[in-house]
Amino acid sequence: WEPPSTISPAPAIRSPLRPAPIPAEEVLAIVGSYPWPLDEALRVMHCESGGDPNAFNPSSGASGLWQILIPLHSWRVTPGVSVFDAAENTRIAWQLYSERSWQPWIVGGCSPW
Repeated sequence: WEPPSTISPAPAIRSPLRPAPIPAEEVLAIVGSYPWPLDEALRVMHCESGGDPNAFNPSSGASGLWQILIPLHSWRVTPGVSVFDAAENTRIAWQLYSERSWQPWIVGGCSPW
């Protein structure tokens, strides 16, 4: 996976809780700061959001880089921090990965392999 030079905002629903786009290098640094297999993590993240921290699925409520299902995981979000924050979304993804490996994303159709 070759990251684009910048990540553009998703054309879907906009929210004041969505931060400005961030450089792809910053996304890569955030994802790479966790001890999961980086190539697998990047495949899953790219499948889920195309690397867009502002990605949002209005039918499921899935949000951010990792398309965290907020209806199920709102309790994991740090109070006062947007789920669209790339670092926060990745922190939650790491929690899920630590608990169940790639299972939450494989079920949704995004395989790391």
